[in-house]
Amino acid sequence: MKLFDFLNNNPIRENDIQVKPDHPPYPGQSSGRLKKFVKRHYGGKMSCAKAIRAINDPDANNFYKKRAVWYKNLHCNGRKQIREDDNTAALTIFDIDDTLMRTSASVFVKKPDGTKQKLSSAEFNQYKLEPGEEFDFGQFRDAKLFRNTSKPIENLWRTAQTILSNIGLRPNSRVVIVTARGDMDDKDEFLRAFEDHGLDMSKIHVFRAGNLNAGSSAENKKIIIRHLLKDGQFTETRLFDDHQDNLRAFLSLKEEFPDITFEAYPVGASGTIGTPIIV
Repeated sequence: MKLFDFLNNNPIRENDIQVKPDHPPYPGQSSGRLKKFVKRHYGGKMSCAKAIRAINDPDANNFYKKRAVWYKNLHCNGRKQIREDDNTAALTIFDIDDTLMRTSASVFVKKPDGTKQKLSSAEFNQYKLEPGEEFDFGQFRDAKLFRNTSKPIENLWRTAQTILSNIGLRPNSRVVIVTARGDMDDKDEFLRAFEDHGLDMSKIHVFRAGNLNAGSSAENKKIIIRHLLKDGQFTETRLFDDHQDNLRAFLSLKEEFPDITFEAYPVGASGTIGTPIIV
């Protein structure tokens, strides 16, 4: 399908741009340099349509692309500018592992002969059980291990904080986390891992796709996102995720919700936010 051409031609690899990303502008910081870039290259004032043009402009460097993404997340619903009296609403979804945070927990595969195979979170997303095998999620349920070892990925963390601070302009908007993990052994300890680094979890619900048994983690996440879109009055939804199957499953929901704008943001190995796929 055409929606997936970008992902098929631009796979997320472990050797994705390994340079440390620039700090994005923080809430309240001026976007003056981006405005000057837009005026110089496209003419006229800054707008959502021109931010999208900069994001997709092969001649724009990463500095301006990142700030254009930031501008769009803060000020736009699709190509339209958000106003304080705007009744549009956005659903913003973040993954945890290798998106919001670097984590050290592993999933193990129990073999029929009693041995175990260790999987990273990325390997788990793609692993298919053979007959007689089962997953051991012990480390993934360990809230204390999660809190003690997980580290925020700065670029995505700042993006989440800024989008969360901006939803006051759009009262019906929501920021949620949808993770492939199941329930943790200590909910409060788990949430404190986010609050330790300044993310207000009183405004964010964590949906645990690992509690479902619909198939792959991508299919489990798709079920949760579908329910969220059915229950809300959203005009726009965006997903930040490092795994291509999750992004594909998300974009496939466009067929069920044709009136909602879908934006898929591929997250690279170094925490870079790739060019969004907007449909």
